[in-house]
Amino acid sequence: MKIITILGYIIFANLFFFRSGGPVAFGLMTLGRFLFLTLIFKSFKSFKKDLLSTSAVFFALLFFSLGLLLRANVFVQSLLNFASIAALHVYGYILCSEIPMVRSLFELILAPVYFVGSYIKTFFRTIKIIFSGDLKEIGLQKLRTGRSQTLQSLIIGFIIGLFIIGILISMFTNADPIFATFIKKIVSEEFLQNLFLRVVLSILTGFILLPLLILKRKSIFNSPLGLLKRINFRHEMTVVMTLVAIVIGLFLFIQWPYVFVKVPFETDLSKFGVATYSEYVRKGFFELLKISIFVYGLIWAGLIVLRENASKGKSFLKYVQVVVLAEFFIFIFSIFRRVWLYQEYHGWSIVRIYGSFVLLWIFGVTIFLGLRHFWQKRWVIGELIFTVAIIFYIGLFNVESFIVENHPPTVNKKVDYVYLSRMSADGYNGWEKAYVHAKEVINKYENKSTQISRDERKEIAYAGIIIRELSRNYKDLLRQYGTTDELKQYLTGILTFQREANYEIKVPSNSSMPYTTTENNYINETLGKIKEGKVEYRNIIDSITVSSSEEKFKFNMGGFYTIQSFYYVSASYNKIPNNKNKDKEEKITYNKESYLDRLYTWNSSKFSAYKNIVKNERHSELLQLQGKYFNLYMRIFSQPPNERDFDMDISLDSPLLD
Repeated sequence: MKIITILGYIIFANLFFFRSGGPVAFGLMTLGRFLFLTLIFKSFKSFKKDLLSTSAVFFALLFFSLGLLLRANVFVQSLLNFASIAALHVYGYILCSEIPMVRSLFELILAPVYFVGSYIKTFFRTIKIIFSGDLKEIGLQKLRTGRSQTLQSLIIGFIIGLFIIGILISMFTNADPIFATFIKKIVSEEFLQNLFLRVVLSILTGFILLPLLILKRKSIFNSPLGLLKRINFRHEMTVVMTLVAIVIGLFLFIQWPYVFVKVPFETDLSKFGVATYSEYVRKGFFELLKISIFVYGLIWAGLIVLRENASKGKSFLKYVQVVVLAEFFIFIFSIFRRVWLYQEYHGWSIVRIYGSFVLLWIFGVTIFLGLRHFWQKRWVIGELIFTVAIIFYIGLFNVESFIVENHPPTVNKKVDYVYLSRMSADGYNGWEKAYVHAKEVINKYENKSTQISRDERKEIAYAGIIIRELSRNYKDLLRQYGTTDELKQYLTGILTFQREANYEIKVPSNSSMPYTTTENNYINETLGKIKEGKVEYRNIIDSITVSSSEEKFKFNMGGFYTIQSFYYVSASYNKIPNNKNKDKEEKITYNKESYLDRLYTWNSSKFSAYKNIVKNERHSELLQLQGKYFNLYMRIFSQPPNERDFDMDISLDSPLLD
């Protein structure tokens, strides 16, 4: 049964070889690995016995996979991917240890490490067994006589046969075009091209999975924290936690007037090197999060020492622990208060909302830590449920849309539309607001006859950055979700625009500008091939990049050689066969869509954003805006050198933005 399970997983894994990775692919692979681990380790009887824990892990993985389909933010996707991988490793640890569930928080944390360590040891043991020829040690001792021996022979023959058939089909396909045509009707040409590598990867996958046949570990968990149990550290820890209580209490006392009162002491802050109250509540957010995790670890260490000395009667350490816990709750609340005050002055930001989720998680597990001081129960189950719930809610809750609709980030009491344009597809409504703002700015100054002032230059530069970011967003979405006709229309528009931008470049008459000439030749050649449908549209889109150079929005950095476009077209692409091989050329199928790849990479937020962009015809409007922006760019550049600069008051390095 275990051998059949491994063969089944190899066949399942072949669905993902040489395919694009994405949310759907990762979710299916996660659920497939869960099923594989269940079948490889559990019998039917044990499955019924541990149905509750198995169901809990399954639904956790299902929730994480659902979040991957809903959210497009890179941080959320990474968190859900990590949570899924960690959950699978914890599940593998539970199965190979033959326990119903992890028994403590530290066992939960170290379970993935212990599982990987056990696998590595078993892997080398398996190699030794294979080379020794004693296959009975890897669970094949039952396949020795009668029907079992026949089944063993059939399985081995099937594996060898698959490998031989793959080689023969590949050779016959190259030798005979009629046979090749027949095979192509059954399987895709792409599958045949990768057939040999698929066989190699399948054998490698089977070899990697083989150690799981004999992977077992002791059910006893030896925590590294056992070292604290061996040392009589009660008096020392009492001193340490007393000092911690004093420092936290002092911190809370000092910051109290500036965080918890209704009216902030604005006038008192300048002597501390802080100009405004909003700057005060903004500072140190990440440092305070680190302090929270550090103090949480100290309280845990104190609890371990306290438990090991419980038999020695009442200890002053317990009272100190309770005081530190009380201060810690107030400290966490003060951080929440800072976040709230920050959004009142500067609006919400992605990093602070997700940071608040981390803070909420610390607050929740601290409650369980406090309960451990009074009742010794298996609180790890509650911590697991709470952690899964937090991660699932992060995957479900559209933070970026919430920010746009409620209180978007502001700089100097003005909405930071550049920030909105840099959001992921989750914040599509922010893209729309940024687009409307950029359009208003460009149209406002397009026909301005007088010199453009410093503040006006800043507005125009920000509008240019927005146009650039939205152009990049659209290109990325089109590459993934665009139909053949949409790709063709996009490429025709972009390349025509780029050619005109190259022709409009301001260069001295004695300059040949070889780069521009080469690019224009490539553009003209490519436009002709696009019209005939004789290029791979997605390959051409990959050769087009959106510039991130500051030269495009800092008006004193450019020169006569600044191309009036955010696009850069690379002439390196896959060329089609020339006219000498017309017969072969006619057989080439261009722009054949891989529906499996599109399925694997599908994401609800991205797909919805793309459809809205197409519906609103934003791309053609973005090209028009880009042309108007660079007309303003050249007007500003024509002004005297001291009338080109502006004061940039936003950050382009904000974390957790795409």
